[in-house]
Amino acid sequence: MGLVTVWCLIWLIQVSLCWATGYRDLKLRQAVEKGVVQIESRERLNHDPSVISSKRESQRSTAPFWRTLWQISDFGLEPFALWFRLWAIPLAVSASALIGGRLIQTDEIRPSVALWMILALPRPAMELLSAISNSHSSNKIGLNLILPSGQFPAIMFQSLAQLDLFWIASMIFTVIAISRCNQLKLRQVGLACIAITLLEWSVRVLFGLIVGAGIHETLIPAEPFQVGKGPGP
Repeated sequence: MGLVTVWCLIWLIQVSLCWATGYRDLKLRQAVEKGVVQIESRERLNHDPSVISSKRESQRSTAPFWRTLWQISDFGLEPFALWFRLWAIPLAVSASALIGGRLIQTDEIRPSVALWMILALPRPAMELLSAISNSHSSNKIGLNLILPSGQFPAIMFQSLAQLDLFWIASMIFTVIAISRCNQLKLRQVGLACIAITLLEWSVRVLFGLIVGAGIHETLIPAEPFQVGKGPGP
């Protein structure tokens, strides 16, 4: 448990740097201004400048809400996810072992989960390094890396993006460590860990689609959400 607390602190330091350096705000501003440009383009035939100005300000006024939501995710939900994995994976593996005829305490499994969870941590740092090296922000940290340039259904983009490469690596090493230390079959441990991964993945995809739909309706109202290359800023 102490080790996961350390991992949570590392995560919080990384996302704090993302906010302190302006990386997160840059992505949000880009989304807001994209919506502003589209609103101005759509309303250019309106000869009343006050109407356009009002809609422009209304667009920009939504930014604090999305910033707050993003900060709740970074500083609250993501650290909670680490603790969720620490408790859910041992329970799932123990249940899988029990079905196979073996009784294994969750305390025997938890150290392996806590140790290899470190591989799930580098995402914020990699996002920041990617933004610095390429002079622009990037959302390509998950399996959405395999997508070529172009427009894709939001559900496809979110489903691939939420399969974080760092989390996948963490799960693979966790499965190997648990099976070796506890003399369990890889299939037993693998199925249990896949079940937890799918549970968390489905929640993340659903949340991403709901938030993304809201962002596209308020920040980028002229762009159809269903064909966007990924919801959100």
